[in-house]
Amino acid sequence: MAFSIRLTVLATIGLWATDTLACSCAGPGPNRCVLPASPVSFVGKAISKQAVDLRPAVPLNNRGRRLATDPPLPRDESYIAVVFQVSEWFGGGSESTVVVRTDPANSSCTYPFEVGHDYLVFAYTHEGNLRTDPCAGTRPVAPELALIHQLRSARAGTGMADMFGMAYVQRLDGSLAGLEKSEGVQGLIVTAKSDRGEYETVTSADGSYEFWALPSDRYVITAQPPTGRYVTAVRTLDVGRGTACRADFQVSYDGRITGSVTNSQGQPLNGTIGADLIEAGKATGGSMATRVTDGRFEFKLVPPGRYRLRFWPMVNGRNQSDEASYYPGTRIESAAAEIEIGDGTHVDGLQFTIP
Repeated sequence: MAFSIRLTVLATIGLWATDTLACSCAGPGPNRCVLPASPVSFVGKAISKQAVDLRPAVPLNNRGRRLATDPPLPRDESYIAVVFQVSEWFGGGSESTVVVRTDPANSSCTYPFEVGHDYLVFAYTHEGNLRTDPCAGTRPVAPELALIHQLRSARAGTGMADMFGMAYVQRLDGSLAGLEKSEGVQGLIVTAKSDRGEYETVTSADGSYEFWALPSDRYVITAQPPTGRYVTAVRTLDVGRGTACRADFQVSYDGRITGSVTNSQGQPLNGTIGADLIEAGKATGGSMATRVTDGRFEFKLVPPGRYRLRFWPMVNGRNQSDEASYYPGTRIESAAAEIEIGDGTHVDGLQFTIP
């Protein structure tokens, strides 16, 4: 099956999107396999980043302010220019450095590149300049190793696998910084099953896997977790329609935290409770959240680490975000107790008393 790297700006965002990227992307339809591709694609390190402010002056009327009846403002053509040191080209260039533009930081369609970090970049030409955004498929390198393998195969002329993906260790931090810390899981058995047959493969050292020469059909893709772990996703994909299909798996831990939340009179409360991952006394950006109903809560699939619990009470059907309390019962974050979870640790029966 032959593939070419062509312009398909719509990526399979639904399979591995990042919540922090707020640009509105048109997602693929049910069971579709659409991979990110563009005229320009490469792996590179961001070596500089500069905001170019081209905001037009705001014309004011004689009252010193704009009215709804005033003509619309000229378009803001501002952008952020990022210079990349390219380590590997997949299409569209051969230079050692390249400049890619993205929207300003105040736009939902900016891509928040960080200097010194490595990215798989998909870019397109816009008014004579290379440009990218979250919808183009650009991502940190670490969670995209499986796709990078496929792009290398396509570049070499051997095509892409019919199905591929990554098995990675559970990530609490869904930000770009969290994605950059993705760790693959080796030796996982991945099964693709259809009415025509069942096929197996094993994830490699970096956590990636591939299926080649699958008969065209609808497949249910599952992964067998290691002992004491869980795999939290099952995929159903239509394979064999001329494009490769991707299915990633998160391998989760069996940690658990349960308990109750009451006021000082012992009455059960309702609301939301969060478990923030702590390192060196500071939150890392990784967190879990769950509902507290009739005073009871439970966190499942908690990975190893130290956690700080935070509770927001519900009043008239709304969480009171400005009334957070910390376990075991304080409004002062630095006075909060930290709960340590090991591999598969179950901490049950915590009593969280709201002052």
